[in-house]
Amino acid sequence: MEALASSLKQLMSARQPMVLHRKAGIFPSSWAFDLSLAATQRSLAAVPGARMRLYGNGQELPLTEDLLPQPADQHLAGWLDRVQLRQPGLILNNVQCLRPEVWRWVRQLLGGVFAGGMPAGGCSLEVFTGRYRESFFGLHKDDQDVVTFVLEGTKIFYVWPFEVFSALAPGLQPLGNHGLPDVDWRQHLDLALRLEARPGDIVYWPAEAWHIAAADDPDLLTTTLGLGFFRGGNPAQLCADAVAAALADGDIPELPPFFRDAIPQGVAEILNFLGQPSVRERTEDQLLSWLTGYGFTTLPEPVEPSEVPARFHAVARGGISSLPRESQRVVGACGRLFRIPEHPFLLDLLNSLASGATLHRNAWQHDEVGPEVVDWILTELLSVDAIEAA
Repeated sequence: MEALASSLKQLMSARQPMVLHRKAGIFPSSWAFDLSLAATQRSLAAVPGARMRLYGNGQELPLTEDLLPQPADQHLAGWLDRVQLRQPGLILNNVQCLRPEVWRWVRQLLGGVFAGGMPAGGCSLEVFTGRYRESFFGLHKDDQDVVTFVLEGTKIFYVWPFEVFSALAPGLQPLGNHGLPDVDWRQHLDLALRLEARPGDIVYWPAEAWHIAAADDPDLLTTTLGLGFFRGGNPAQLCADAVAAALADGDIPELPPFFRDAIPQGVAEILNFLGQPSVRERTEDQLLSWLTGYGFTTLPEPVEPSEVPARFHAVARGGISSLPRESQRVVGACGRLFRIPEHPFLLDLLNSLASGATLHRNAWQHDEVGPEVVDWILTELLSVDAIEAA
């Protein structure tokens, strides 16, 4: 995983479209079918979190049970053979919520990639699968740097520099999101870079690049995992979300009327309003969750934890941190938050885990902190897969 993280950092620092050819895949292509089944169950049950989009016959289709993957299909090819759609494709967003192995894998990878810093807008994780001559969105550019892991089939991407089509989108910024559905991209192949990748290979292009996915054989099934890095985002949006949440819950007192002859006073009262403790605490919580969640805002649900092991360590770097809060401490663990008593011994425990050290349960004893408190904290960390047996 360290070698893969190092390779990704090199790709992203160069910010040049390219293919990294590798012999070994990141995980079995069968996982994509398992993810599609999990997404189907969530979609039909209207469970929030992961999102599905189904395309075929030249349009986006409703997510009905008869069109979605089913266990009897056995694999993605079996699903496509059953539904018999013209140029079918399926997109799964937020797949980190669908399978524990995927959430663990992406955290371990990003723990290394983010050693030098996390992109200001966070991350996304999607699966793309189908049989089609060209991608559903046509020629377009995203607001994210894209790393594509090829799981199945041969993928072909055509990539153009931002300047090639920027005149067709006046005012568009290099990190903006825009589509050009009316442009015949085949007329501009002389200006494109062709990237061809097979299972195990990794493709990268920066947010500035226009691109389209194509296939020489439209009957060939292709499946990829896309990891997006939003350089152009701003965590200040999380602060705005925190203010909105505080307002919705009535945690902020109502402001008095503002009078035209007392505008400076009104400005001061608004700033005081934004400085309410409830707003600050919510903002801290949002940022702590986002940072320990590796830039993801949609998180998997906690699981029933196993017994506290005798030896343990953190699953990935960067997934555990904390902030003081009056007589307590707010702990962020893989995006989930919980509170513990404020005590130097417990802070040492968290810092030791965050450092990557392997700890022995019997070594963590303190006269002022009962063993049940330590076990409860470790159980909370186990429930979000922040630590594991060593």
